[in-house]
Amino acid sequence: MSSNIDTKSNTVEDSSKPPVEQPPPPYSGGSDGSTSITATEQTQLLPSRTVTTYTSPYSPTQNLTYPPINNNDRSYYQHDQTVILSSPVVPLSALRTMPALTICPHCQRSVLSTVRYESGGCTWLCCVALSFFTPLCFIPFCVTDFKDAIHRCPNCEKIMAKYCRFDGNVYQHRG
Repeated sequence: MSSNIDTKSNTVEDSSKPPVEQPPPPYSGGSDGSTSITATEQTQLLPSRTVTTYTSPYSPTQNLTYPPINNNDRSYYQHDQTVILSSPVVPLSALRTMPALTICPHCQRSVLSTVRYESGGCTWLCCVALSFFTPLCFIPFCVTDFKDAIHRCPNCEKIMAKYCRFDGNVYQHRG
């Protein structure tokens, strides 16, 4: 237990207890010390408002009600059926910019293509067009929406098709 000795008054203070803080003095708002205001003073302080009603142009929607949840019913968590969803196989001529489930022409397996983007004719055309207006002509090389999409097979790592943004055609790669 630590204690401090005050040399001026020769008293021992206990430093383990926090000092007691005094509450601040009361606020006196008016000249007579009163803090309440009258109703007329309140209306004078508030800005005058006009009441405007708003009518929505939309019709109200019906309230949707749901049956209460029964916490004792565990049939919601039990699944007796297995559902298998299969995506349709996309032909190579329909490939665009996103990976798709397709059949590789090289290994004849059904695969999800991996897409890599490379600069092509659209990228260079945008670069030349921007060079006339701004010194920021390199921006099309940073944006994948201007680049050609090259689809590869993840199994055999060969190029399956190339989607050219310049003319919108898909070129199948043979080799």
